[in-house]
Amino acid sequence: MNTSAPRTRRLLPWITGALVLVAIPTAAQQLMDEAEGRGQQRFDELDTDDSGTLSEDEMLAGPMGHFEDADTNDDGQVTTLEFVALATGTGGQLQPRMVARFNFADTDADGTLTEQELISTVASMFQRIDADQDGQATPDEARDGFHAMREEYRAEHGRGERGGHGRGPGGGAGRGF
Repeated sequence: MNTSAPRTRRLLPWITGALVLVAIPTAAQQLMDEAEGRGQQRFDELDTDDSGTLSEDEMLAGPMGHFEDADTNDDGQVTTLEFVALATGTGGQLQPRMVARFNFADTDADGTLTEQELISTVASMFQRIDADQDGQATPDEARDGFHAMREEYRAEHGRGERGGHGRGPGGGAGRGF
């Protein structure tokens, strides 16, 4: 009588569980490595003087370079639709994470983003990522600072740590905002 088949069936959930426990951290680490690679790529794009650090001016140059492009009706303000159209390239299709980024920068909550609001938001973010306040943000400072801002945003908006799908302020895709 072969008793190995029933035993194998009993052990299968345990074996599967063990494989999942090994595979999930590996997949999570791969995603983290890819995200860090994208973050480093963005950092390098902003580091226009190739110093290996970001100044506040360098950090501001990215978003400001796109402000005029986003202001399609040339009224000196960027609406939510103008912002989303430029940031996602979707012609104005609203996506919750993009609206959240816009609202983060729209400090007076009037539905438009002015150059001054953008400058103030970027300056505030730079102060947060420049941990040692020396006027230069290293890649580690930028990564840690943006991670902390993202987690704070998620906690404030009911997503909890590492929850939800969006990137919120300071995180991820988009064209310079």
